[in-house]
Parts: sequence; structure tokens; C-alpha cells
Amino acid sequence: MLFIVIVGLVVGIIDWALPYRILLALFDLATLLPGLAVMFRRLHDTDRSAWWWLIAFVPLVGAILLIVWLCQRGTDGPNRFGLAPA
Repeated sequence: MLFIVIVGLVVGIIDWALPYRILLALFDLATLLPGLAVMFRRLHDTDRSAWWWLIAFVPLVGAILLIVWLCQRGTDGPNRFGLAPA
């Protein structure tokens, strides 16, 4: 995550200096799918369906709840989504 933030800042600064603001949009699109995949994996690690990411669209409370879930420790041992990660 730190790498994405640092690279995003550098790309944003470079994009700001260019006449067309396309570089940051391309970077955001390139990191969207891997970011969603990591979030879905974390939700599965806590024995929640990946569909729970939609709770982020509930104003204020949804985003806070999602952050809390993503920061929780995963379930010990296998859960309904498979074995625990090694």
C-alpha cells in the first residue's frame, strides 16, 4: 500500500506538469483491479463474502465498517472460502 501511495504521488506530480491529465487516471485504472482483488481476499480471510464491499456505498458508516473488517485478523484454520493462507 505504501508503494502504491508513493507511486501515486509521483505520478500525480508528473501528471500535474503535463498539459493532459491522463497519466493519473491510467495509474488509477491499472491499480483498481488488483486493489479490489486484495480487498476481496481480505474479506474472504475474515469469512465474509466479497459482496460485502458494497457496504462502502453506505454513507460514513459503511466505509468505517469496511475498514474495520479489512484490518481484522483472518479466521484461524480453514473457513468456507478455503484453507488459511500460508
